[in-house]
Amino acid sequence: MAKSTKAEGIVQYPAGPVGRTVLRFLDWLRRRWWLFIICASVFLVLLVAGAEYATSRPSFCGSCHIMDSYHATWETSEHAEEGVSCVQCHYAPGEHHTLKAKFKGLGQLFSYLGTTAKTVQKVSLVNDESCILCHPIDEGSEDGQWITNKLEFVSYEREDGTSETVPFVHKTHFFEGNWMEGQERHCSICHRHETADHHMEVSQKGCNLCHFKNVALNEKQSQCTVCHVLPEKPFRDDASGGEELITHKMLEERGVACASCHLHHVRGTGLVSEQHCLECHEDDPVIMKDRDDAELMHEKHVAAQTAHCFSCHEVIEHGEAPEGFDHFDAALSDCKACHATPHHNKRLLISGTGGRGTEKPMPIKHHDVGMGCLACHIVDARDAKGRPKKLATASVCINCHSPKEGLLIEKWKSDVAEFLEETLEYEAEATEALAQARGKLPAETLEKAETLIRDGRANLKIVNAGGGVHNKKYSALLLDIAIECFEDATAALEAE
Repeated sequence: MAKSTKAEGIVQYPAGPVGRTVLRFLDWLRRRWWLFIICASVFLVLLVAGAEYATSRPSFCGSCHIMDSYHATWETSEHAEEGVSCVQCHYAPGEHHTLKAKFKGLGQLFSYLGTTAKTVQKVSLVNDESCILCHPIDEGSEDGQWITNKLEFVSYEREDGTSETVPFVHKTHFFEGNWMEGQERHCSICHRHETADHHMEVSQKGCNLCHFKNVALNEKQSQCTVCHVLPEKPFRDDASGGEELITHKMLEERGVACASCHLHHVRGTGLVSEQHCLECHEDDPVIMKDRDDAELMHEKHVAAQTAHCFSCHEVIEHGEAPEGFDHFDAALSDCKACHATPHHNKRLLISGTGGRGTEKPMPIKHHDVGMGCLACHIVDARDAKGRPKKLATASVCINCHSPKEGLLIEKWKSDVAEFLEETLEYEAEATEALAQARGKLPAETLEKAETLIRDGRANLKIVNAGGGVHNKKYSALLLDIAIECFEDATAALEAE
């Protein structure tokens, strides 16, 4: 039977040894409730602090499978060497201890639990204020001089063996007048996670898009001397007889367009295709009607959502063309809209290829330096039907060469025309001999003569249709071979 002890104020029940021990502890705890509250509070504070510390560590961020590459690149970065953690950049100063930050973290947790993706789907914003904590923009201080210092962006070796460094100045790019319409300039516009090799890097593709989109080569922001120093070394050092050496400085002073030789160094237009829009949006007329409003698109996608430039734009490449790149195709891109192989024979002449009986290519020097058609054909004119065209005249040659060399073009034309007329006479003779021999000579002899005549005509066509002046030396070689073919055909027919 239970009994009550008034002195202690509790009801005691029969219990075994364990039960009596528990009852005694509960009685002790009841009389010391304040100690329990203190212990529970300390435990709760330690739990929250521990959780705050653990979840703020880069190792915790890297524990998510979608963060593997980001954490790996951070570990090899200068930020890791300096002890800069993820939250120091990805939260504004003082923000990562607030409720807003905690809810943001919970949102990231739910995103992680609810996705099967292997990487982050949306670009993470790095607040400018976080950057400024370590990289102040006070030009008067030693730490803030980076904003005006001329930094080395990239170094490379030119074809002539000299080296050059492309500089970069932050202040120039932060000037509001240089921003794209509708865009807000932030550190993270340029410094972002582009590849699996670097955590934050400046991609040259982004530079190309801003410098070359919607602007002609060597104009405004695409002006070559913005990044490059003109080479001082002459193109060739084998000039003789007082011949003037050609340098980039000379060509600049004479107004020769950089695109004359370097058109193929910028490839692509950076267009926004409709397909890119449809990857995120449905084909909604209300949305699609504004796709060409650059200011609105930048405001909604870049300023508001930190979208990647190349989620919308095609890439513009700048630099040496890849192996096998045909600079003629770049120069004739407009022509190819209607013509499958525009100026085919002229291209063969300039590149010194396509002829019958030749051993190796014999390109003109203009081809080797990447000159396109519009390097020489710059004089406006009209053909017999009144259609506009571009002429190449002796005056154009003088832009790059001496006046003496400029006069050579007329001599080349005359020499090629004379040689061409002589070759046509040999062709007529061989053709007449073949016509007279049909039905009289063996089929084998006729076939041999026809093959020789076809080879000769192939070379003759390249020179005649291609304008022999485009490569006089190669034209002379092709006509020599053609004459030899016609002579051999005539001799084979007459020998029978």
